[in-house]
Amino acid sequence: MIPRDSFRTPEVLEAFSIANEWRERHLVAMRQIRAQLAATNRALETGGVTAARLKRMPAIRRKLRRLNHKLSEIQDLGGYRVILPTIEDVRRFSERLQQSDRHQLLDTNDYIHRPKKDGYRSLHLLLNHDDQRFPEQKGLKIELQVRTHLQHAWATAVEALGLYLRVNIKGGGGSESWRRLLMLMSCEFAESEGCPPVRSAPIGEERRREIVELDRQLGAQAKLDNLAYGFQVIERYVIDRFAKYLLLRYDHEAKTIDVETFTEAPDTEISNVAWP
Repeated sequence: MIPRDSFRTPEVLEAFSIANEWRERHLVAMRQIRAQLAATNRALETGGVTAARLKRMPAIRRKLRRLNHKLSEIQDLGGYRVILPTIEDVRRFSERLQQSDRHQLLDTNDYIHRPKKDGYRSLHLLLNHDDQRFPEQKGLKIELQVRTHLQHAWATAVEALGLYLRVNIKGGGGSESWRRLLMLMSCEFAESEGCPPVRSAPIGEERRREIVELDRQLGAQAKLDNLAYGFQVIERYVIDRFAKYLLLRYDHEAKTIDVETFTEAPDTEISNVAWP
């Protein structure tokens, strides 16, 4: 284990300071791009939803270690997600953005028509911030993820299951059965949207039979239902109380949840609990 004091050396503290300053510089660029996204939404009347994300320092450190990148080479430090009703809305929105001369489009990754092998589907646009009013932000890269509600629901389920199961499904963790089920469900969603599925996946009835069997083995629908109930309860407690930790006990048969609150993490080990 690395000694805690090793993180407080002058060199390490200076590195953290530089990284935080670089991270904060992206905020101005993100505000400018947010205004452009809002204007595009209004012009196209898509009813789209946008959400911003500035990558947190622990995630930045993990990516630097994993990819052996320089800080300035991380392309998704600042990002926006645009969630739209239909595939046609995604097409219109992306075309409108690419016709704009306000920011330079550096790269496009179309994971909707070429989904990743795990089933992930979204359109990624990498923008180079180029607003003459803010020359100090020139050259900062902002990633846009443009997706449909259905694609977003799938991605959210992957995140939520990862928390529930305490595994990094996005990073290839967890059981092969769970990853297989999520990939097959993505293919079903793709088919419903008139888009290509994962290339190696089975099709039609064969795919659906495998989905039913994997659900039977994993109890997937019950777990997803529990998560849905849990998030509804958590929202009420976030509004009404100031508990730092919540322990949720699910009763799937009765469709009820018992909630115990804590101001500090419990000392005792509790199994099958997903902590926030």
